[in-house]
Amino acid sequence: SGAVVVEAMARAGFSGRDVPDYDLHRIGGPRFLPGHPREELWARQVLGFAGSVGRDLRGFRVTLEAGAGGAWDRREQMSLRGLRWGAGLGLARRTPLGPVVLQAGIDDDGRGAVYLSTGRR
Repeated sequence: SGAVVVEAMARAGFSGRDVPDYDLHRIGGPRFLPGHPREELWARQVLGFAGSVGRDLRGFRVTLEAGAGGAWDRREQMSLRGLRWGAGLGLARRTPLGPVVLQAGIDDDGRGAVYLSTGRR
């Protein structure tokens, strides 16, 4: 209680062949691209990085979150300069149903999104 919690994540997906749409790798908000719709970007190659800093206050965990990610059709198109990014704020509480999480974010184009999740991540 009262401790600072730091989390970091990475995601990578690669496919050397054509795959059907339902097998494409997906990336989006709120974890990797705050401010973007969930699983917004679909492609054969994806790359993402995310981090958050949080603190427990009065039964809630308040977090500051940031992430970057991208999706490409071919590996040679992948570049760190091509990553989209976003930043956000989260509020979570443990309940008998699992965590209830309210997150809001803004992306690199200035668009915003609000996410509500219940249960395990």
